[in-house]
Amino acid sequence: MAQNNEKTKQQKAISSFYQGDMQEAIPLLQDLYSAKQSGYYYQYLLQSYVITQEYTIAHKLVKRHYKDKNNYHYLFDVAYLAKAKGQDKQAEKKYKAALKNMPPNKSVYVAVVNNMRRRALFGWAEQVYLYAQKHLPDESFYLELASLYEFLQKYKPMSDMLLSALEQDGDKESTIHYRFQHVWSKQSSDTLQEYVRRSTLKRLQKQPNKLQLRTFLLWMSVQQRDFEMAEIQARALDKRRQSQQDVSHLFRLTAILLNHEAYHQAEKILQQMVFAKDADKVSYYPELWRRYLRAAFRNVKHMDVEQADDMERVKQAYDFFGKHVGWIYAQEQTVIDYADLLAHYTHQADSAILFLKSSLSYLRLQPEDMGVIKLYLGDLYQEVEQPWEATLLYSQIEKDFPHDNLGFEARYRNALLSFYLGEIGWAEAQLDVLKAATDKKIANDAMKWALFITEAKAADTTQQLLRTYGRGLQAQSQGKDTLAISVLDTLLNTTDNMQLQAFFSLQKAKIRLGQQRKMEAKTLLESFTTNYSDSFVADEAIWTLIGLLKETESEQCQQYYKLLITQYPASFYTPQAREAYRKI
Repeated sequence: MAQNNEKTKQQKAISSFYQGDMQEAIPLLQDLYSAKQSGYYYQYLLQSYVITQEYTIAHKLVKRHYKDKNNYHYLFDVAYLAKAKGQDKQAEKKYKAALKNMPPNKSVYVAVVNNMRRRALFGWAEQVYLYAQKHLPDESFYLELASLYEFLQKYKPMSDMLLSALEQDGDKESTIHYRFQHVWSKQSSDTLQEYVRRSTLKRLQKQPNKLQLRTFLLWMSVQQRDFEMAEIQARALDKRRQSQQDVSHLFRLTAILLNHEAYHQAEKILQQMVFAKDADKVSYYPELWRRYLRAAFRNVKHMDVEQADDMERVKQAYDFFGKHVGWIYAQEQTVIDYADLLAHYTHQADSAILFLKSSLSYLRLQPEDMGVIKLYLGDLYQEVEQPWEATLLYSQIEKDFPHDNLGFEARYRNALLSFYLGEIGWAEAQLDVLKAATDKKIANDAMKWALFITEAKAADTTQQLLRTYGRGLQAQSQGKDTLAISVLDTLLNTTDNMQLQAFFSLQKAKIRLGQQRKMEAKTLLESFTTNYSDSFVADEAIWTLIGLLKETESEQCQQYYKLLITQYPASFYTPQAREAYRKI
């Protein structure tokens, strides 16, 4: 019973203290301290007296609590009282005496600093750590100082402490990366990041063998997307590798470059690596080639003006891989990319289909990866006007992965194929099922297609409009972009339904993006902020526009992120927009 009373009184006392109600807190704390002279109650009671400027009572409390007047706790508390009263010389004298009397123990120093921080004695807290750093040479206080400076928003000294901690102990690398990332997310200052970069370079000049500083610069360059600097640091680190069998930093960097679509730089690096002397002796040689092929193919695909010679060079690289490394080492993306190259860049769709069918017979991949290849093969069958072969493959995938996203994707493509073929009722039925798919993207797309069909049927009860668009969409799936654009233009000119106009405009913009006609795509997508802002595809159009602009026009992207977040809060794309906007 007494224990419960103490707990209730304690909760009330502490609550009153933090609410600033010292008139209620002090009597409760006095009772608690009288019953049990614990350090916990003592600290709150002392601070309450200081806040109410009852210094005489506070001094008596300190003298009663500590019998040893040379005890460092006693001296710190006396210094605290003197400072509160404005007796700075006396405070400094007691404070220095307390420092000298502290035992050489890191945990003691940390506890004292925490107490000082609670009392807002930040200058003293800093001095205690600096004193400890000097007098306890076997201990490190860099991270503790960094935390203090971060709290005080002194970001340059904080950065210095984190770099010193890294310089002292490379094993703290991941912790220090996290700490910098955390601060930069709150304080996104180019000036601060440039300060950190310069400070790290200066330290490296003095200690060039501190590899953790180089890996930090590499990491920092990646965070800033300064991939040229990242490459320089990766090459410098690779020169210091103890064994050529150790995974190359440059090789690790290529994965990041590919993820950030820096295909040109990735191709240059990987080309040098795959044809280097003894390259075939490293354990990751097949993956080296897979990345090289991916980078080379995507680099050419993303060129503003595609050159036939460039694509022929890429094709030769794939052929070299097949002959000298072996298709048995291919992964599903390698196989799909090569089929894409054959079908769409060398106009050998039949060869691409034969290649995929052959790959399915001998590759030993996971069932999901084989399913992805089958899915792409189905798309190629559509292109060569063999829809029944396509629907057969899609149906197989549905059956093999009934509860998997891959199965939902196959059903979605089957539904669109039914739409192309004029089987609108069947397509609607499949789309209705897909609205409940666990894959949110597929569910979202199915919902929008269902809305489109509903809108089109209401606008044209003969369903002629749907059949016309079906032919245009089929032309697009077969790579006949000119015909598809012609159908879309006809539909745009003949319908006055705003929702349908918006839907057709978005499809046209997507085709133009695929053709690398970015300015035309941009103009079409920008119309959704004015003409079609109330359409059911407006959010998707704005998200597509962000994807087009994010590498070159970041300020405009910020405006479009805000537009998505504020005007389309329920959109599938809004959580992604919110996360991207937060990072900016």
